[in-house]
Amino acid sequence: MSSQYSPVVVALPYSTNIASVKIVMGDKLIYSVSPKSKVLEDAIKNIPDLEFKTCYRLDSVPFAKAKENAIRMCGSHSKDLLLVHVKIVADLIKKGQFRQARKALELLRFEVDKILLDHYAISNINDTTKEQLISILDKLIQEL
Repeated sequence: MSSQYSPVVVALPYSTNIASVKIVMGDKLIYSVSPKSKVLEDAIKNIPDLEFKTCYRLDSVPFAKAKENAIRMCGSHSKDLLLVHVKIVADLIKKGQFRQARKALELLRFEVDKILLDHYAISNINDTTKEQLISILDKLIQEL
């Protein structure tokens, strides 16, 4: 059995002035990614769901497990909204609209500061803390 595709691994030095990386075969675009938005997306995906401030009143939830599930759902929903915001930033960068991307990142930083708990313990080495995410956002804002 033969395949026309082979896995590709590419390592590029990080540069603050790269807006996107494109892999092209002939005249066909195979893959395109913005390193800045990809770093941000990965960091947000690694925020534990339970570390978002609750988005609804849970005082009336009688059981601890039910309350934990409600908080987890809230965190998952909040994470999805942050990821939509990252996609908007990525699209702005792709279009070369860096001033608008910077403003969108500043708004995202404000939202992250507002919706994440101030301090939480990470349980997995890949988890992202609020401080790490804000540091990433500050660096990206500075680079744009």
